[in-house]
Amino acid sequence: MLLVWLLPACGGDNNAATPVRRAPTQIPMTPTPRSTALPLAADAPTLGDPERPISINFVIPEDDRDSNVIGAKNDLEAYLEDQLDLTVNVGFLENDSEAIKDVCSGRPTAVWASPFSLVAAEQTCGAVPGLSITRGRSTRETIGTTIEIVAHTDISSLSILSGWIFCRIDAQDVDSWVFPSLLMASEGVNPFIDLGGVQDYPDNEAMLLAIYNGECAAAGMPPGEFDTLVDTLASELTTGENPVTRDDIRNIMCVIRPAADVAFPGNMEAWQGYGRNMIPYEGLIFPPDSALPPALREQIAESILDFADSSQGEGLLRDVLDASQIIKVLPDASNNYADYYAAFRSTVIQAKWDMTFSE
Repeated sequence: MLLVWLLPACGGDNNAATPVRRAPTQIPMTPTPRSTALPLAADAPTLGDPERPISINFVIPEDDRDSNVIGAKNDLEAYLEDQLDLTVNVGFLENDSEAIKDVCSGRPTAVWASPFSLVAAEQTCGAVPGLSITRGRSTRETIGTTIEIVAHTDISSLSILSGWIFCRIDAQDVDSWVFPSLLMASEGVNPFIDLGGVQDYPDNEAMLLAIYNGECAAAGMPPGEFDTLVDTLASELTTGENPVTRDDIRNIMCVIRPAADVAFPGNMEAWQGYGRNMIPYEGLIFPPDSALPPALREQIAESILDFADSSQGEGLLRDVLDASQIIKVLPDASNNYADYYAAFRSTVIQAKWDMTFSE
């Protein structure tokens, strides 16, 4: 009886289904794919070959490209090709926005553009300065432009102009508005939102009279203009027995930001660069090392200097650059050089203001 109970419990039922073993699925054999070698890439054209020319472009709007400008451009192109034994294309751009894009494109392209474009290109792609210019003759030869800021004696610096009214000639005038706006911004005063207002006047004398009368607090003007106009203003303000002297005017207003010394230095080897409160003239901006090696930049710069010193280069100086001479601001191969643009670059960066007039 014990066996009768145990056999069913242990699955001893002969009618139970028996598992069936199935054969494994056969995987068909397939051939192993073999890699095919890619064709060899053609070598990149050598720098300066016709397929990879060196370009130098000047920012000159199309309306200003007369026959003299075109002729000077062609003469420079032919001279550089002959001196460098390379293919060189000299051309034109419409504005500084195009110049920044061009010099930062990765191509072997240099551009002649504003110093504001230089700072923007330095920040964007590591561009470097190459050449700049002077203007004027003899003792009046200059390396850039400058202004002085005249203010009511209650104003001691640009940094406290917030809330005060600023005088200007108009919104496009460089001396009375564009340049002062840059300086104010670099001192932490946004000229568009921090000032108490802006008043337009017909000329510098009218601006000084407005400061004297308390209509506005400060104004920008060309260097030396204040001293020149003090006597004129004193004479015009004098009436009958109420004379107004130079001292009376100077007790009301004074120069709070003197003009920089923009005279061309007699000894370039001792020159330390562009000073504070100065906008350098336009210059040649080179692309970074990856696009144009330092040794070749040096050759190009020296060739342009030689061309400008020759009789052929008169058109370049006169018609293209409106310059007296070209000066070298190129770093040497080891970058051991005075940073000529340090003060200007600091002003632009502190102002946080894009002065390239991008469209």
